[in-house]
Amino acid sequence: MAPTFEAARKGYAAMWAAATVKTDRRSAAETVARRIIAGRARYEAVQRATGVPWWWIGAIHDRESGGDFRGVLHNGERIIGAGRKTRLVPKGRGPFSTWEEAATDALKLKGLQKITDWSPARMLYEAERFNGFGYVSRGVNSPYVWAGTNHQQRGKYVRDGVWSATAWDTQLGVAAVLRALVDVSPEVAARIAPAGPAKPAGAPRAAAPAVTTVPTPIALPDRPGLWRTLLGALVGRDPPVAAPPAPVARPGLAPQGDPALYDLQVMLAARGWTMVGRPDGLAGPNTAAAIRTFRAERELPAGDHVDDELRAALAKSGPREIAASRAAATARDLRQQGSSQVATLDSIGWLGRALGLGGVVGGIAESGVLDQARETLQGVQDTAAAIGSIATTVIGVVQWCVSHWWLLAIAAGLWLVFRAATGVLRLVVLFRQGVLTRADQ
Repeated sequence: MAPTFEAARKGYAAMWAAATVKTDRRSAAETVARRIIAGRARYEAVQRATGVPWWWIGAIHDRESGGDFRGVLHNGERIIGAGRKTRLVPKGRGPFSTWEEAATDALKLKGLQKITDWSPARMLYEAERFNGFGYVSRGVNSPYVWAGTNHQQRGKYVRDGVWSATAWDTQLGVAAVLRALVDVSPEVAARIAPAGPAKPAGAPRAAAPAVTTVPTPIALPDRPGLWRTLLGALVGRDPPVAAPPAPVARPGLAPQGDPALYDLQVMLAARGWTMVGRPDGLAGPNTAAAIRTFRAERELPAGDHVDDELRAALAKSGPREIAASRAAATARDLRQQGSSQVATLDSIGWLGRALGLGGVVGGIAESGVLDQARETLQGVQDTAAAIGSIATTVIGVVQWCVSHWWLLAIAAGLWLVFRAATGVLRLVVLFRQGVLTRADQ
């Protein structure tokens, strides 16, 4: 006897809360989820006719026909437009001229247009009912629902009415696809995740999409060391631009942030639109600039608004491609292209060198080091001792600074050289990332 939803609600809810996609199936599940999002318009047409959520329809469609719109939602038979009726269970349905017509018939045949509660538990219950409760009598979790998750068990109906206790279902179940949709679609996550218990702590998360081409560096390199930068800058060498480290997932959602916007920011950054900045779920000029740039490069309507067209394009987008010459740009390239920012920083660097050199010359003149090396060494020791004795009085500090202006000039010069060198380094990185779209900005 088939269980009622009220009797099975708690069980489905508990299994959903503990469900995780198996590590070796996550990539396949995300691929299916992105394919469903790409076909969203067709699923939404059926949703308008039945009230059944488009993402659930997509998951059932993948299970029945692998996402092939030539296969009817009833059982996957390829009879769309062929003038034939279904031969498999349910038999005699059709003929259908469009996939949407057939899908609407399949859902209404099960009475799904009458359901208003589409919580995770209800979606899983209706998925199993759609396929049949034959697994309940066998005491096996239905692979139609749970294949590809940690709840999958051995055993399968290999065809209508034929049971195999040893068969292992290699197709993804509805729950695995819904989990992947939650991970890749902020909208589905917002509609599904709050309706059920939170995922337990420690449960593995789906891996971020891999960047497979060389396009945009997606992380700033570590700042080079002080002495290495100074020595290089003093002899006219720019600090090397280190290769960006692998992206590391880390929480950063602001207390007032929007989780859906946070997910969008993560996707933009992961695909190379790094001007979005650190994902925090808060709308701002960086996020707006990244969205405008993405829209322009993907030939979408201009603007910085988020809509379904943007989400679908971002879900299908690969890594952002940039010119190889940009990815390998150096500070010299920016100078040759007339970057005014690099020129300004170079001027600051030369000012620092001049200030430091003036301090050195002044120190030599003040201390007489050329003629009195021994006295100079003693003076340095006395100066160190004096600093400790006069540091407690403001007047003493001022007097010391006035008399030792050359030391301050050297320190200030080195600081300007260091800041100018690291500033040039940052401009190179921003140019490589495409945040600066022109070298002369």
